[in-house]
Amino acid sequence: MPERPAFGGGAAGRYRLPSGARATGWQIIVAGDPESAGIGLRRQHALADQIAAGARQQTILIWRSQPALIVTRSQTRWPDFAAATARLAELGWPVLVRRSGGGVFPIGPGTVQIAMIARYPLGEISMDRIYDELGLLIGAALADFGVVARVGKTPGAFCDGRHDLAAAGPRSPA
Repeated sequence: MPERPAFGGGAAGRYRLPSGARATGWQIIVAGDPESAGIGLRRQHALADQIAAGARQQTILIWRSQPALIVTRSQTRWPDFAAATARLAELGWPVLVRRSGGGVFPIGPGTVQIAMIARYPLGEISMDRIYDELGLLIGAALADFGVVARVGKTPGAFCDGRHDLAAAGPRSPA
């Protein structure tokens, strides 16, 4: 597996997007204070509908939420899903269904949701490339704030995978 880039680290370590990575043409929307997960997810779905219809350019939506558990449609068919959903709601953890794939994951004020919403020609781009592009865009943006980050497996992460973005925090002044 090739080495994943590190971001930040001074001018010499400054990250540059590789050829072929799209760094322009994105509209970025940052939502304010943490809102209900339902509001954030509905906004994300509405943007996806607009982009699919050709009424909006590719967009990155960044938002935070009150506590919730996000699931996919297929997971709503799990045994005892309705009972588990009711119990979680009683505990202050509403369960919401998203239209995209993936797995179950918790969100809350301590997490940031980043949705990269774009139209890609079917079969012309892999999910790996999409995740790589998102990690590159976020890593380059964090570097501008002095945050050193890298893309790659992060042992101990909630969902450890080769597309994790791990940040070390702001660099110290030289």
